[in-house]
Amino acid sequence: MVEWFIIAVVTFANTDRIEVKQMTNMFTTQSACKQFLRDTPDIVNDILKLEPNNNGISFVCVNQEEIKRLSAKRKSV
Repeated sequence: MVEWFIIAVVTFANTDRIEVKQMTNMFTTQSACKQFLRDTPDIVNDILKLEPNNNGISFVCVNQEEIKRLSAKRKSV
C-alpha cells in the first residue's frame, strides 16, 4: 500500500536556508492528501508557529518513495 504525506517547504528571506517539514498525517491516496490541504487552511498556522520568520511556504503531497528519494538527494549534496 502506498502512503502519502504532506511536506512543507519553508523559505527564509535574505538567506539560502530552506527547511522541509514532513507532517505526521498519513493518507492512503494522493487525492485524499490534496483534499486535506484544501479543507485545512489552518495548516499554514501550524508552520507559522514552527517557523515564524519564514517568508514563504509551499505544501506538497508526496509518497514514501519520493520522501526516500528526497532524503537521498539531501544526503548526497
